[in-house]
Amino acid sequence: MRNELSVILDLNESQSHTLGQLTIDRPLGSMPFGAKFRLIDFPLSAASNAGVTKTMMAMPARCQSILDHVRTGREWQMDRLGGGLFMTFQENRALLKDMHRFVTHAKTPYTAIMGTSEVANLDLSQMVASHREQEQPVTVIATWMAT
Repeated sequence: MRNELSVILDLNESQSHTLGQLTIDRPLGSMPFGAKFRLIDFPLSAASNAGVTKTMMAMPARCQSILDHVRTGREWQMDRLGGGLFMTFQENRALLKDMHRFVTHAKTPYTAIMGTSEVANLDLSQMVASHREQEQPVTVIATWMAT
């Protein structure tokens, strides 16, 4: 799967959750989970386990806690030697331009766009296989859960 999939992590999720005071000064992805982990660790680990070496992170305002935790991405084999962990600090139309630039630069046949508002153990390799079987231009992975 290596060099077949790239990942875009959209961390601009501040309006999509209801954690109130906990996320006023920090992005959702930097919220602690199980002591030393953060919510951003889930999509990064899923990407790393699938052999992804090129990842773009669309950073929100006040992202220092994410930068401190992720650093160079070496823990997920996404440092510059393996392909790269790219970051953009754009919003709106400029973000779309940066995403297009990243997809063009990554030169991978598939790109997954993910966030950090869901905690899941994702097998991206299985998702790419399912996408190939369906022969569709876009595959959306979602699960509806009872509230």
